[in-house]
Amino acid sequence: MEIERIILNTTDISDLEIFLHDAFDVEYSTRGNDFFVIAFEDYFFRNNSKQLEMVVAKLEGNHIGIDVIGAAGGAGIFGISWGSENAFIRRFERIIEEYKNEKGIN
Repeated sequence: MEIERIILNTTDISDLEIFLHDAFDVEYSTRGNDFFVIAFEDYFFRNNSKQLEMVVAKLEGNHIGIDVIGAAGGAGIFGISWGSENAFIRRFERIIEEYKNEKGIN
């Protein structure tokens, strides 16, 4: 499992949720007033496995804290992920950069 913490300098959590729903094929979603969780699976050809990809976002004062989780991407007897979990986190970071640029967030 790989986990990355991202801080986003905005408080518009609803707008972020809509953006991420458009960017990913979300299979599970739940939300409250100050948080949301989205989850989906992705197939990785290089190791013939599916992995769980999850985003947990919570409003924390004047920013949004985002936990990005790539898990269960391993295959074979040793559960080697061949970097698939980390690849999701890097892809998510690129999508967040697009969001920041689109919204003028530093």
